[in-house]
Amino acid sequence: GADELYTAANALDASTLDRFYMLSTEYDDEYEAAMFGAKGKRASGWTPCAAPAAAALEAAYEHCKAIRKAVADLKVQRIVGTRFMQRLIAAAFVGVSMREAIDDLTMAWSADERRRVFERAGKGGV
Repeated sequence: GADELYTAANALDASTLDRFYMLSTEYDDEYEAAMFGAKGKRASGWTPCAAPAAAALEAAYEHCKAIRKAVADLKVQRIVGTRFMQRLIAAAFVGVSMREAIDDLTMAWSADERRRVFERAGKGGV
């Protein structure tokens, strides 16, 4: 994410940010150590969750609509459009939990934006 070290001269607009699925990653110590012929610590693996059931998909859809409404009601400058929903479903079907996917999709939001929107929208059973 952006910090004092990694910034852009100009902020990206919402329509640009809406085209990407943000991920949080760590450096691969094992790979970097191998470049020097050393042994590094193996990174903890990611375990996919099961594909969502129909009821979970319906709950996620309702939650997305609640997030969209909260964003509009609170006049938060974020987009919760069709692409948001497409990325949520795509992530779910490759094993990302609904909660983790929503966290990923709102990663670029400020802590205040997330707090206000999710207080209004609730957790949505995801």
